[in-house]
Amino acid sequence: MTVKLVLLSISLSTLLVGCGEKEEISFCKSHAKQHKNHQSEVTQIDIDYSEQGLIVAQITVAQNLAQKEVLASLANIIDVKAGKPCTNGSVDIKEEGNYYQATYSLNCGLENKLNKVSVLVLEKFTTIDEVEVDISTPSSSKHFVLSRQCDSPIFNVN
Repeated sequence: MTVKLVLLSISLSTLLVGCGEKEEISFCKSHAKQHKNHQSEVTQIDIDYSEQGLIVAQITVAQNLAQKEVLASLANIIDVKAGKPCTNGSVDIKEEGNYYQATYSLNCGLENKLNKVSVLVLEKFTTIDEVEVDISTPSSSKHFVLSRQCDSPIFNVN
């Protein structure tokens, strides 16, 4: 089964913070190398889309950056657009030390064409400045960072 997934649609114009263009370009170009210095403190989101049409998204976020009630809604984490609505959404939130770890599950079905998955974390959580994203589908994997200071994802981070 060929799965085509458009990996990100974020209205970045609302996400940018006021900084000069030179600062933004410099930060965004150099951040991939510097990211490992604070990677353990950054909000992490992993999204897995299986051949069976199941989507599992997991977010790890510091408790001081997110309210548990806001995490309880998948609509605050990702937005899934498919040919037909996905069903059986579930949420499981655990407290791990100073972090929340929330897991979301959706069943989109075998024959349902997935059109787009949008990561909404920066839009819905104004206290979060950076998100590390790992998306896996049967046909591809992407790993990148979203930052309020950059108008596009930062790739090649490790």
